[in-house]
Amino acid sequence: MGSYFEKQLEKKFSKKRSEMTAERCPIVLRDVKPEAAVMQEEIFGPLLPILPVSGLDEAIKFINKGEKPLALYVFSADEKVINRMRDETSSGGFLANDCLVHFSVNSLPFGGVGKSTQDHYKKPYITHYL
Repeated sequence: MGSYFEKQLEKKFSKKRSEMTAERCPIVLRDVKPEAAVMQEEIFGPLLPILPVSGLDEAIKFINKGEKPLALYVFSADEKVINRMRDETSSGGFLANDCLVHFSVNSLPFGGVGKSTQDHYKKPYITHYL
């Protein structure tokens, strides 16, 4: 998280990043625009930007338009949605209906593709938990 974001968060929440990290409180950013500054660099938390989309097709198009994400987390009860996100996007890791497996299973590699690993590619693994 760059200094720009630290300053914005301090303004909004009157806390320093170190204080927020110590609390591990997630910060949800609602109705974020794709061109927003927070969307221009990798996010390593505790930020969760929410970008409204009209549907699955627009979400897939948005993901494929940018750099490949380090990880892609999909939450859906619809198996077809999960399969389309898995099959029609590319990321360093993919999880369905879970977000902690990367950290809880030591034998799983955690690496991206492209710029998110400075072009040091690791074999992608797909972990699918429903």
